[in-house]
Amino acid sequence: MSKKNCKGCNIKQYLNKGVSTPVGIIIIFVLAIVVGGILTWQFWPEEVPAPSPTASPTSTTTPSLSPTPTAPLTPEPYINIISPNGGEYLIAGATYQIEWNTGISESIVNIILFNKDILGASASKYWQEEVPNTGTYKLTIGDSWSGDNFMLYISAGDYHDDSDACFNIVASDETADWKIYANDEYGFSFRYPEELSTEFISINSPSWPPKVEIGQIDSNFICEENSNLKTLFGYGKREKITINNNTYCLTTGSDGAAGKSYITYQYVTNRNNHQITFEFVLIYPSCGGFYGIDNIMERCEEEESMFDPNIIADQMFSTFKFID
Repeated sequence: MSKKNCKGCNIKQYLNKGVSTPVGIIIIFVLAIVVGGILTWQFWPEEVPAPSPTASPTSTTTPSLSPTPTAPLTPEPYINIISPNGGEYLIAGATYQIEWNTGISESIVNIILFNKDILGASASKYWQEEVPNTGTYKLTIGDSWSGDNFMLYISAGDYHDDSDACFNIVASDETADWKIYANDEYGFSFRYPEELSTEFISINSPSWPPKVEIGQIDSNFICEENSNLKTLFGYGKREKITINNNTYCLTTGSDGAAGKSYITYQYVTNRNNHQITFEFVLIYPSCGGFYGIDNIMERCEEEESMFDPNIIADQMFSTFKFID
């Protein structure tokens, strides 16, 4: 028998030797799967697992705490003297209104008028009275009371107050020796001191007795206060003041010459159903000019600190009247 040259004959012969065609196909298929899996594992990129979702933090709001309610504060009990509270000049025989504030429940207060110059609690008392705690009381000054160091003392239970400083009581006839100015044309008169009882402060003669103007009464009495005012008589100020329960609109202005200050005082008030103005000039020396001369500078400075032209003005106004 002649041999045939045939490629693949060995395989065919191998298959024909004992392995059936279906089994061979299965073996080839399994090998293909295994080889494919190996190749896939070697060359296919590894799948990165997706990160597992993380729960986001939930924002929480801390509830604000309501403030604990507190009981209302109870005001401290007190007594506070308003007038006279120091520096006033009261005239013997005249009637004045005592005023005070209180934060107490007592219905009665005890008021004492005493003089600090007199030693002994009993001897120093000029007047004492228990009065209703209404905040006001009218007191008539005794005709014989006079002095420089009077004070008030108001008390109720454990609470009290006294005047911040001393006030003065002057005799009712203090103006009796003053000169009388009478104006027949306008029909009025008033008393004024011929000179001041001072060592250094003096009256500017051309302005004395005071210049007087009379106008219609101003029911509103408006006083426009100004601490830096330019007036006809120099730079000064305007202020509303009260002297012995009398209200004034005071304008002052200052001018200097030869080491002295010339201060103009203008007082306006409603009185006798009219608006009345008093104006005058006082001369104040420069106390520093007395430096080193004994204790003159000190006496000058003390006089200027103690002198109060408002008291003189109020006394002159108290004597003002229209001539019938």
